[in-house]
Amino acid sequence: MAIDCLDCRRRLVRLFSSLIGRRLSLCELQGAPHKRRIMHSEEIIAAAEAQTGLSADPKGAFHTGLDLLTAALRASDQVPAEGRAMLRFIWTRNLANKLKVEDYHRRHPELADSPVARPVFIMGMPRTGTTLLSNLLAADPTRRCMLNWESNDPVPPPASWAAIHNDPRCLAAKARDAQLIAENPEAASRHFEPADAPTECTFIHGHEFMAAMLEALTPAPEYARWLEQEADLTIAYAYEKRFMQVLQHHTGGTWSVKMPSHALFVQSLVKVFPDARIIWTHRDPYKSTASLLSLIHSTHETFGVMGTRQYVRNRYVGQAVAHMRNAWNFERENPQQVTHVHYAQLMVDPIGVMRSVYAALGDEFTPEAELAMRRYLADNPQGKHGSHSYGLDQFGLQVSDLEPHFADYVAHFGVAMEQ
Repeated sequence: MAIDCLDCRRRLVRLFSSLIGRRLSLCELQGAPHKRRIMHSEEIIAAAEAQTGLSADPKGAFHTGLDLLTAALRASDQVPAEGRAMLRFIWTRNLANKLKVEDYHRRHPELADSPVARPVFIMGMPRTGTTLLSNLLAADPTRRCMLNWESNDPVPPPASWAAIHNDPRCLAAKARDAQLIAENPEAASRHFEPADAPTECTFIHGHEFMAAMLEALTPAPEYARWLEQEADLTIAYAYEKRFMQVLQHHTGGTWSVKMPSHALFVQSLVKVFPDARIIWTHRDPYKSTASLLSLIHSTHETFGVMGTRQYVRNRYVGQAVAHMRNAWNFERENPQQVTHVHYAQLMVDPIGVMRSVYAALGDEFTPEAELAMRRYLADNPQGKHGSHSYGLDQFGLQVSDLEPHFADYVAHFGVAMEQ
């Protein structure tokens, strides 16, 4: 599929700029706009090495995921030249960041013994309030969170606690946010993540090319199958720990991070972080599944891939169910390690929920933390960037189609249904 309309191509570039957090020109992504470009892993590796001046491990675990993603792109005739350029940019940046993180460890070997103690990981089905919960935890001045700008540009790490939010890289990214929201308010209504807000661990796992986020950008069925059935996610979590050790080099702090898809890989998570404290968010699964399908479809459209509703339905209903089932399996075996948060309660009484969360985690809910959370809520009301309209019917589904998967879960956990 080619994008021949100049205005459409410019709109695609603006969408991509909002996705990657850097303003791009049409020329940067144009490449060969009417010609299908063949891409191989070697090209991505060479670009990352040239960008950083560092060498990639020829036997590194990242090769398998990268090979599957580039193979999927070569086999596809659905992704236009601009979309292919977007993927090339993301994959190159991912690998470049990995090279820089590993190089930082080589130059600071003492970091290998830097503790990441009792971290908090938020998991759940996608679109179940994990973002709000993560932002409330991040408001607590004693917690260390992985911010959006840090995931994009981690080396060198912030030089102090103050620099986490005042680093020139952070301030420049925040300025881009304001411009990109003005240019593309529709994308912000679906999901907006400010430069100085917590991001998802999936973007860090993406440096190892073991991330649900990467399969969400464009259809890659073999990569999805490998990630779900064969990939060793302990490698991704071990890298995430090394990433945390870099970021906390000059700050320390107790980590609170989130990724809905921790639910898919939580058994691997606790192998690397055995003292992890897990928060599981619960929401009407029919609403959250509809929202997930809509978000994935709109992401495909961002990359110029049209007509993927059937693929999204066939792939992501099952993934939503897998989030629930695997989290529940883990909770059955490790109930003492899991704290439950219900979306419906979080919307009605966020401070009350946070007070209960802190008690369950064994942490002090200080007046300073509560004040910061109240300030965040006042500054960020629901719908601040507009509303996201979605429904199962947009994908040829209705609640009765999903009830066999979710009815027991809803009943067991008393999940409130939404209108």
